[in-house]
Amino acid sequence: MENKNKFTPGPWYVHDRPQQGLSNYTIGDDETSVVAWASCRANARLISAAPDLLDALWFIVKAIKYGVSTQELNDSLKEAYAGKDNGSMLYAAELAIKKALGE
Repeated sequence: MENKNKFTPGPWYVHDRPQQGLSNYTIGDDETSVVAWASCRANARLISAAPDLLDALWFIVKAIKYGVSTQELNDSLKEAYAGKDNGSMLYAAELAIKKALGE
């Protein structure tokens, strides 16, 4: 998905940073870039999943609102999720939810 927004594109990762004061976790696209801070791991996981959740939701909205075929979306997702077991809208959504929940 093309990022026309001003946020840092994903994927984002949680980094444990207990030595950096009040926030125990940073969220960023690598070890040095920080996009957010969180005081608990559950919040950090949810924040780090935001780009994945947005992508999955956008694919679903396109399928419903614009009448894009499920097969067309699945084909584009196969490229985005190359090497994964199943490149589908449902799989992308499930991965994003599992990331947010820490599973």
